[in-house]
Amino acid sequence: MFKAKKIFAIFVSLALFSSVGFSCTGYNALDLIKTDTVSFTNTKGIGPESCYSVVIDFDVPVYGFQTALSIASLNGNRLADGYDFAVRGGQKANSKTLSISLLIDEYVSWTKITVSYLVTARNDIFAGEFLQDAFSQYDCSVTGNQELSFTANVPAIPVNFDYDVKVFVAGIEVKDNEFDFSIKKAAFNARTGVLEIKAITNAVPHVENIYFSYVIYRTGSGSLPFTVSYIPSSFVKTEDYVFHHIASFTKSIPDFLALNFDSERCRCAGKGCADKCSTISKCTSNGGVVNGRDCVICGKS
Repeated sequence: MFKAKKIFAIFVSLALFSSVGFSCTGYNALDLIKTDTVSFTNTKGIGPESCYSVVIDFDVPVYGFQTALSIASLNGNRLADGYDFAVRGGQKANSKTLSISLLIDEYVSWTKITVSYLVTARNDIFAGEFLQDAFSQYDCSVTGNQELSFTANVPAIPVNFDYDVKVFVAGIEVKDNEFDFSIKKAAFNARTGVLEIKAITNAVPHVENIYFSYVIYRTGSGSLPFTVSYIPSSFVKTEDYVFHHIASFTKSIPDFLALNFDSERCRCAGKGCADKCSTISKCTSNGGVVNGRDCVICGKS
């Protein structure tokens, strides 16, 4: 895929329009964040291009948005062929459109691939992706596990804050049909803008290329209006924003995790509501009753 060869590609356009709607959770003017998935099925007659649209309820700021991409599920891949895929994307010019391309070697067998994406226009959550050459680090004198180091320059992120970073696999080219690959360390230096990744693999033949995706978010007391969790995909419940992704490979089987951002907002209903969107703490302090993600505040009789 990363070399000169025939590529099977699917291009997806997600038109991000502004709408007038009511939502206290989801992609809205308060959150400026969106997570979702798009699934592709490899059937006879599938065209090289499929188009989708996603309606959102905020106007994309003039500075645009950033995107993280990964794979939420991969079915029907013939492991004897190894892996050769990548999912890439980003904002199309200055529009409200996110363009995603899934590239996969046409000789690789697969039946269904689900792509996960996170879009953020916030000033405390940042995202992106980049290609790294693993072949250049191959050492034929090393047997067993081999350590790999990668660095990338991340676009300007405000300094004077503390950040955490999560890194995901958005693509990999490897011919081994039973390999391990894991990310041992990921660190971001806001002062220098450098993202550093340490990984380890036992692949033979070695890993040739890796396409990474990342999410960097501000940490510290009161820094984010979300509770952040990083858990196996099977543990996800009702979190507001869920980004499923490949975190590692064990004997060539992808290990799927989920990065979650969960708010405490709830929808307010009743004559006593000052705003349609409230928080759980504000709801109870105003004499309301919380039922799931709904707050009911009755007016004075």
